[in-house]
Amino acid sequence: NDGACSWAQFAQKILFLAHSRAIIVPIERDKFEDGIARPMHTVLAQKKIKQLSIAVPAWEDAINRYIYE
Repeated sequence: NDGACSWAQFAQKILFLAHSRAIIVPIERDKFEDGIARPMHTVLAQKKIKQLSIAVPAWEDAINRYIYE
């Protein structure tokens, strides 16, 4: 999908669409110590799919479709 979001933004969007009152509290990577090395930026590249002129919907649209279809 097109665009990028954090895991917190992803969860917030899902909870919003589910009409949940739950609150997502984002934390900074350096505040979360679990001993696991994690990549700093993990957005998937879209260069090849865009070269094929394939329409790539926004990630928000994809979540809407998944929940409502």
